[in-house]
Amino acid sequence: MTRRAKQRWRRNLAVGAAVIMLFAAAVVFSVNATDGLPGTTKVTVRAAFSDVGTLREDNDVRVGGVRVGRVSDVFYRDGQAIAELELTEIDAVYRNAKARTASVGARSALGAKYVALNPGTPDAGKVDADQVIPATETGGAKDITELLDVLDKPTRQALGSTLRETGRGFSGHQRNLSDAVEALPRELPDLATISRALSVDNGADVTRLLRNLDTLAGRFHGKERQLADLAGQLETTFRAVAVDNGLPLRQTIQRAPGTLRDVHGALRSLREPLAHTESAMAALRPGGKALGRALPDFRGVLREAPRPLDRLRAVSDDAVPALEALTGVMADARPVAPQVRRALGNAADPLAVLAPYSPEIANFFTHLKRTLANSDESGHWLSLVYVPSSESAGTGMLPLSDPAVARNPYPGPGEASSDRKNSVVTPRGNGS
Repeated sequence: MTRRAKQRWRRNLAVGAAVIMLFAAAVVFSVNATDGLPGTTKVTVRAAFSDVGTLREDNDVRVGGVRVGRVSDVFYRDGQAIAELELTEIDAVYRNAKARTASVGARSALGAKYVALNPGTPDAGKVDADQVIPATETGGAKDITELLDVLDKPTRQALGSTLRETGRGFSGHQRNLSDAVEALPRELPDLATISRALSVDNGADVTRLLRNLDTLAGRFHGKERQLADLAGQLETTFRAVAVDNGLPLRQTIQRAPGTLRDVHGALRSLREPLAHTESAMAALRPGGKALGRALPDFRGVLREAPRPLDRLRAVSDDAVPALEALTGVMADARPVAPQVRRALGNAADPLAVLAPYSPEIANFFTHLKRTLANSDESGHWLSLVYVPSSESAGTGMLPLSDPAVARNPYPGPGEASSDRKNSVVTPRGNGS
């Protein structure tokens, strides 16, 4: 081996040894990295927790968010979790540590924990190595899911269902979400304008709108089954509309303008007939009301009519011969009808004159009936007796009128019954 080769070999040996030493130092450093840099001091403090959750060995210990050590051990004693905190970046923990001096917080959404420590102030004195920070001065592990404990079980289930359905709704719409996010800078000014409009009068309009929406939602309470059926029917309807890729619907929409124009013309032509219909209905309204009032009576007639109609059948059978004979009589009396009509027409004037005296005529026949009603022992029905009066005695003898006479040969209608005197001083026409 030449001298130059020996020098090269020695140089390579020295470089290799240096590399191996650096590698060994790196391994040692990485193994002890959790214990701090070599030469640094270590302070060990124990803290009791009511609940440490998923806190494990080698989790961070932080002061003000800065890592100052690690959790060297976690064990349980007397029903409490004891965390042994190995601190390399601070010199001491003091006795005036109070509530929430050490607390366990979430370091990430995956559940990794760390211990947040408040070391206290030097004037309180240092904590001894065997002294444990009590659980009353620490806070247990907190998880975001504990916030849901304030909700009852149905609310939590509804919230979970909402989140799941929302996630399913957003599934496959990443592009739409991206477009929405990209459009936000342009839409935010409009949203600000909408927000200002909604805040007018301290949001009174929005409050009324929400109340009306709440009232509307209340109207659907108890009708969920009907709404579900309606949704199913709408689905069937939409599928029918979408048949043949919506070709029938497209053709209908294309023809709709002309059809609407024709319908508009037809409706205009119907305006005048409808006006007449309105007046006709107004004229028929009183008759309709009268018919409505008469319907109960008409219903009663129909309800009571069957029994007398059944009896009328026998009467009609008995009346058939008489009606047949009456038919011949009416045929024979037909030539006489004109003469009867003329006679009745000629009798109209005398009857009009006699009409006011109808009570006296009726009384005459009534008195005549009473006169002839009973007979005497000899079988006579009427006896005439002459009774002389002052009028008959003095007639033609004295030129003076008799004051006791109340005779009026032409009494007016209704005056005949009272046209006599009871005494000399009684005026004529006031007799009883």
